[in-house]
Amino acid sequence: MGESRQELLAWLNSLLQLNVTKVEQCGTGAALCQIFDSIFLDIPMSKVKFNVNTEYAYLNNFKVLQTIGAPELIPTLTLHSPHQPLSEISSHELTDPSSDCFTKHTVNRPIPVESLVKCKMQDNLEFLQWTKKYWDQYYPGIEYDPVARRKAAGTSSAAAPSSLRTSGAGVAPARTAMPPKRTPATSNTAATRAPRTGSAAAGGAGASSAALNAARIETEALKETVTGLERERDFYFNKLRDIEVMLQQEVEARPELEQEEGGMVSRLQAVLYETEEGFEIPEEGVEVGGNGEVEEETF
Repeated sequence: MGESRQELLAWLNSLLQLNVTKVEQCGTGAALCQIFDSIFLDIPMSKVKFNVNTEYAYLNNFKVLQTIGAPELIPTLTLHSPHQPLSEISSHELTDPSSDCFTKHTVNRPIPVESLVKCKMQDNLEFLQWTKKYWDQYYPGIEYDPVARRKAAGTSSAAAPSSLRTSGAGVAPARTAMPPKRTPATSNTAATRAPRTGSAAAGGAGASSAALNAARIETEALKETVTGLERERDFYFNKLRDIEVMLQQEVEARPELEQEEGGMVSRLQAVLYETEEGFEIPEEGVEVGGNGEVEEETF
């Protein structure tokens, strides 16, 4: 089983020093380009656009990924207009293994571009899980500087892929704030190297303000992470609740199912109602106080 969405996003942001908040954002192709650049070091990052929000621009990013190595062996993905519908583009151009970006490095897996650029969660999650597995196996272990590789493209060091074009998945725009621990030194570093002209008090006030701003950014990032975890928790809880209701309805219709020892119904119920060691379900009308003592409910 592959990593979860949160684990993949944490790895992606750490590797590329970005602030990708949704797996769907990988559908722009920009982050995927740089992941493979960290392995092969030959992706022309100057042609990769991070702050884009149209399907046409996403296709251009994937085109960059698809045409490294030996261009004479790889068919060109021709787009006649930014408004050309994706359905009019040959699926052979998008997914044919002969046009796969990994030809030079003999990676035997086509890129499902047509699915990825729709920015649906499941398609991008599956491809990102495979990408992470491939990266774990083939990353050369070098000191990779993602910001320096993006500078040629004029991309902000903390920029994440721009807000995605809304699709069936209803993807929300991505924020571009970054936790301070991953923000590379740019103009701020240059400022610190300049001669100090202010007083020590002014310098202290500036440092305090910067620390507060950094804490605020980190807090916002943590809030986004918590929100994502809560949504994921609710999603799986609702799935389990639906299964429980279906079992209850089946037992009501056929009571003998619950009496079958080792039957499917009893086994599913055992999994649903299993608790961790040390956990006790409180009795009705009994609450646990702040000091850990049991308090009887009063009216």
